[in-house]
Amino acid sequence: MGITKRSVESAYLDPEKLELLKALAAKTRIPRAVLMREAVDDLLLKHGVLNPRDAASKAVIRRRPTTTTTKRRG
Repeated sequence: MGITKRSVESAYLDPEKLELLKALAAKTRIPRAVLMREAVDDLLLKHGVLNPRDAASKAVIRRRPTTTTTKRRG
């Protein structure tokens, strides 16, 4: 897999949305930057300016959140 060139962009987010984004990143263990790139892909797909194959080829490999299991006593 080759290195992809990326540009740095900044965005202003409402504090509440930023906290929700941070919580989602923690829960899913997906970095905020990856979530934001996925959101941009979704927006471009919605408006028909991105080919679905292009978005699919750069799909995020999602990791399952870690969960703690406990044994039930019966």
